[in-house]
Formats: sequence, C-alpha cells, structure tokens
Amino acid sequence: MAQGQEVIAAGLVVSPNHGLAATPDLTRDYLIGKCEYFSSIGIWPNRTTLDPERWLSNFLDEETEYALYLLNAFMYFSPVLIDQIFCTSIRAIGRQMTRDGWNRFLDSVLVTLVTGEEPNVTDSGHVFARRARALGVPQERIVSPEEACDRIHSGFDGALVFVDDLVGSGNQFIETWNRTYGSRNDSFLSLAPASPAKFYYCSAFSTQLGLERINSTCPEVVVSSGVFIPGSYGALAPDSVVWPSHLQSTAEEFLRSASARAGIPDTGGTTPNDWRGFAALGLTIAFEDSVPDATLPITYWEQNGWHPLMRRTT
Repeated sequence: MAQGQEVIAAGLVVSPNHGLAATPDLTRDYLIGKCEYFSSIGIWPNRTTLDPERWLSNFLDEETEYALYLLNAFMYFSPVLIDQIFCTSIRAIGRQMTRDGWNRFLDSVLVTLVTGEEPNVTDSGHVFARRARALGVPQERIVSPEEACDRIHSGFDGALVFVDDLVGSGNQFIETWNRTYGSRNDSFLSLAPASPAKFYYCSAFSTQLGLERINSTCPEVVVSSGVFIPGSYGALAPDSVVWPSHLQSTAEEFLRSASARAGIPDTGGTTPNDWRGFAALGLTIAFEDSVPDATLPITYWEQNGWHPLMRRTT
C-alpha cells in the first residue's frame, strides 16, 4: 500500500481455498468434490454457469497439476455475499462521516457511479447504485456524475460516494475523476481541491494496485472497500499464493501456453481479454453477473473449443 493511503473497511480476501496452495497432494477428486459441495449448499451456482469438471478437460496431462491449483484458487462471490460486503463498505463511510446515525448520513449523502473509459449503460456502477438504493439511500440522492459535478460546483458539503464492484487497475475511477462534464467543463479533479465536500470511492473489492494508483492520482479520495486483494493473490505475482513452491517458477509459462492454445490474445495486459487479465493483474475471482476484466480469461474463454470454468454474462 502506498504511503499515506487512507482506506476504511478493508480486509484481506479470505476464501475457503486459502492455505491449500501449499498442499502438494491436491487431487482432482478432492477438488471436484469440494466444488460440488459448494454448489449443493448454494455458495456456487450449478454447472450450467460454473462447470469445473468440463473446464479441467481443456488441459494437457502435463498441465493438470497447474489447472488444479488454479481451480483451487478460484473464488466465486454470490449476490448475497456481495450485498453484505458492499453494505459493510458503505456503512463504514457513514460511521466516519457522522456520529448521528445511519439515517442522518442518508439525509446528507450523494451517491454517483463510476463509469468506464467509455461510459456505457452496462457499467457495473449502475448495479451498485441500485444496491445503494436498497440500503436506504433516497432515489433523489443517487445522481449521475454530471449532476454530482453540478452539486459540487454549487457548494455541496456532504459526502459524495462513488460506487462500483471492483477497484481493479484504478483506470475507470481515474477516468471518471478526470473527465469533464456539462457546459462548464467541470471535473471532480478541478472541483475537489476547493470543495468542502468529502469524497469516497465505495467498492466491494479493491486490489492493491488500484488502491495505490488512486492514492497517488486522486489524493482527495478515501477508498472504502469491503475486501482488499493483495498483489500476492494474483496468479502472476512472484509471491503468488495460487501456486505451491514447486510450480511457482513455471506457472506463468503454463498460463501463457494454455492461453495461446485457447486463442486468448497477448496485448501486454493492455486490453480486457489479455491472457494475463487487464493490467496483468491475473485475478481468479468472479461474481454472479460478471467476471472482472482483471480475472484470467482462461477461466471464462469460450472460443476455439475452449470450455469455460464460468460463463461470462457481461
């Protein structure tokens, strides 16, 4: 974490798989049984959405051990769990902003969304704006970035909360922060230094890279994330927890060669479908309504006869 970063409500990713990466005798039967158990109790969806056995069939015999550890590290977060994580994150902001209780916070907050580098109606910020509404934020206090800029320009002095699912590379938030809006060409970047408002970025998840980038480029913003993902949770990290020690040095080549066989492009981590994941983050996480761009495409790819672990709906 960059020096001086302020972050609230952050905790380490804790998964049912954590700690197993160092187990050299991880077996296919054990993992399939674990996945079936997760599905049977509703932690994972059924096989029409998430099919580990068929996904494992993609790999060559010499790749099987790598694939097992990658499956072992895969983390799926159900809607109920994400609701609770997001609730933790936004309520932490409320506690920091006022001691007069949640209702007082709801009466003074503005919520807006983070949009992509090219804003789109499918941006995940829309979903999390609806989640904020479900937590009691009045509809009239959920505004577009354009209206939020207008309110800041007019002297708004409460909490402006940007909402989203994942702080991955940080690019989407930085683009939203820097983008100009309206006839005055205001931006949050230009308005924030003189504004009495408090600025928060509320997400369910945040990577170490994204947190550090926002800290360095948007110093007025406090990030509140329910789950913090350290760099070591990426499959390409030198100290990755995904792999046991005897596979660590060759894991990247496994990912590269298997991805090339599936037809996944190599763009140096600069596009969402790069084999490394966007920004080479190499994540192994998924949500019900999406698989993040920072997650390894090898888990959701469906071209060239490749069977996805989880189908990507957005």
